[in-house]
Amino acid sequence: MATQVTTAETTIRTNHEPSSTAWFWWKESRQLAPLLVMLVAVALLMLFFDFVGDSLLNIKIPKDAMLLAIPGLFATGAGPLLVGQERAQRTIEWLTLLPISPLRMAVTKFLVSLAGLAIMWAFFFLMKAILHGTSPWNLGFPQGQHQGGGSGPVWLIHSLFVLLVGFYVSWRLENQFYALLLLIVIAFSPFISVALTSELIGRPFLARESDWWSFLFTSAGVCVMLPLSLRAASRTLGAKPAPKIKSLELGRSSATAASVPRFETQVAPIIWQSLHSARGTWLVIAAMFVLGGFAMVEISDGSPRGTATAVVPFLILIAAVAVSWLGVCVFKHDGSSERLRFLADRGVSWQRAYIALHGIPIAILSTVLLIYAFWNMKVQHWGWDGANGSPSLVTMLFFTAMAYSVSQWISQIFRTLILSVIIAPILAWAAVGWVCSMFVSGGFPVWGMLVCLVAPMVASFGMMNRYMDGRDRPWTFLVGAGVIATIIGLPVFTAYSYVMSIPAMTAQQHRDLLSEARLVEMSEAPEVYLDIDFNRDYLEQHLMVSAESLIKQAESFEYRPEKIVEPLNVQPGEQMRAGFTNGNFERWYGLFTLSRQTWEADPSTWSEFAVWLESSAKLLKSMRASSFMTSQEWADRLEVMLLDVLASEAIREQQNADAVQAVVASIGTPESRAEARRRSVLLAWGRSVWDPDNYQQPFRTGFYEEKYAALVNWSQPRREQAVVLTLLDGIEASKRRSNDIQWLRKLHQLVDSTIAFEASNYSPSVRSTPAIRLLDLNSYGNFAPSRLWGLDWEYQDPRALLTGDVVSTKLNADSPAKPNTNGQE
Repeated sequence: MATQVTTAETTIRTNHEPSSTAWFWWKESRQLAPLLVMLVAVALLMLFFDFVGDSLLNIKIPKDAMLLAIPGLFATGAGPLLVGQERAQRTIEWLTLLPISPLRMAVTKFLVSLAGLAIMWAFFFLMKAILHGTSPWNLGFPQGQHQGGGSGPVWLIHSLFVLLVGFYVSWRLENQFYALLLLIVIAFSPFISVALTSELIGRPFLARESDWWSFLFTSAGVCVMLPLSLRAASRTLGAKPAPKIKSLELGRSSATAASVPRFETQVAPIIWQSLHSARGTWLVIAAMFVLGGFAMVEISDGSPRGTATAVVPFLILIAAVAVSWLGVCVFKHDGSSERLRFLADRGVSWQRAYIALHGIPIAILSTVLLIYAFWNMKVQHWGWDGANGSPSLVTMLFFTAMAYSVSQWISQIFRTLILSVIIAPILAWAAVGWVCSMFVSGGFPVWGMLVCLVAPMVASFGMMNRYMDGRDRPWTFLVGAGVIATIIGLPVFTAYSYVMSIPAMTAQQHRDLLSEARLVEMSEAPEVYLDIDFNRDYLEQHLMVSAESLIKQAESFEYRPEKIVEPLNVQPGEQMRAGFTNGNFERWYGLFTLSRQTWEADPSTWSEFAVWLESSAKLLKSMRASSFMTSQEWADRLEVMLLDVLASEAIREQQNADAVQAVVASIGTPESRAEARRRSVLLAWGRSVWDPDNYQQPFRTGFYEEKYAALVNWSQPRREQAVVLTLLDGIEASKRRSNDIQWLRKLHQLVDSTIAFEASNYSPSVRSTPAIRLLDLNSYGNFAPSRLWGLDWEYQDPRALLTGDVVSTKLNADSPAKPNTNGQE
């Protein structure tokens, strides 16, 4: 009797004392903590990938949208974790025996999850303040906007709605996977309601209207789901009716028992069990693949239109999640540690168990890839109507294999299904994106991609023995850290190795050459860009200038050469150096050639051509005195142009004319050119060092092509230094007329290694071409530095050309000639 009184008093005290369920709060908090911690870790990891993608790959991800997904994922997983996990482990029956009311248990679970959701929102606001987010955080957008991603209050109330839905489906459904699928469907119901309302009204909502309607429907959903969730909890935690006698029948007919399949190996039963214990899950995943296949067919038919435009990306996302969930199923259905312990106690080796667990998922994935291969062979990949965006079979194979590998490894790490289902798709496809982007833009080798692919599989295989025995902690996390270090660190290491393989200056060379560049800058005079206007339609439609266009422009005042170079007529002692652009030189060269051809056809027009000769000589002297690298390149072209005139027989009759003598005096020597080129190279490099953000320097605009776009920021300083050293070697080789072309090979490798040296602008075949012909090949387009250095024209004596005392006047690299001894002036 005393015992009964004591029990009754304890029960009464337990029901009324506020602190009697403090342990229950602690239990729920401890159970929910892994989800909270892992989502915070995932958010930080995604921010890391965003930082890397922004700095290396120039890929910008909307940080607010990425961080907004974290509270939503927490709300999605809280209910299935607090309720579904206990139902799966059958601890829910133990809770029903406690002297605590079902309502109080349900409310406690909800309040704990609500506190966790508040923490996740606080984390969002903290990261938003740190990252200085710019997205609006108010209800509605300015009037007139037709699209928007939803404002802050909408996402706040929606996360609360998802949290309640998660509890409702978890109380109603015992299977966590089915509960999660139903949760996802119901979570989109407010937005579906908004779309249906818009259809009923007959017009699309503005962003402000869409926000208000979303807020209204979501608030109504919260009001509906709260009592439904509490009612479902009371039903689940309440007293159960006694089982019917019919359900207790144990016997089955001998025929039924005899029909149970028998297996002779230990692998086949595990595969059979995996197939039949999760038939619904396999059907759901297969349906997700079918939806993804529909999206691929839509893409192959061209750009999707109408409703498919909005549906296709969502269907592709579903197929991507299906690949990840296949990996999750390896260790989160029959592969759970509790069931594998049962197999281990019966002598099943962990190697066989590992192979058997992967049997069904790999079979499904292989079937999907096989169907994709047959479909991909029948799709036209090239042409206007081809499926140009459809990945190849090898690409798709790597995508799916990598996502599957990472997902099955994650499912072995986490104890609960819901954590694996939520975290695995995010991390798996983040790893796929990271590795593939580094392969395309960061020079990550194929062998490295294979290492990243098999690393999660090796980790899960190595931990299988401990996982079956329940001795995998903390080794799982240590091995997992190694896998993460491999996937993240190996691409970074290979990129670092590639960058460091570029030869750079020594510290002493860097200081000396930079000091020399500073002296050049201090002595640099002002520069004026000559305005040689041209018809822009010509550049867009033609590669050659029509004679009619040249004649028309030559007759206009703006194209008189003496007027163009008039800004160079400065007072004695002053310097004004001319600058040029690609199009300007092209126009000047075209008008100069037209005047020359006119004079050669009609010698009476000599006075007109003489003006062009005098203006070109003045322009050449001004550009050669400039310390700008581009000016030196155009000066080389002007010299080739003028030397070609001096080599013609027609000019010899006018060799004593003032214009011709001015041209002869303007031609430099190998030594004077080497000095001017050195100054220009060092100044261009120095300015890129002093002002890294100035992309108007030759070293930053088309000077070289980096085949790995992600490594430009890393490799550019070293590559610039290597280019400077190579150009300085080329300057010395040109001054000495050296036959060594190793500097040209190095320069080509640094400037554009995407094509072979024999097909480049520096190849022997190109350098054997007459220099005058090279002016048309690259006067407009990509800038090829030092292309004309060391060719025959550099060593022609202008006076000897004028008198015809040289053997060859082709101005190519094969023509022997004496070095020019004429002065700069």
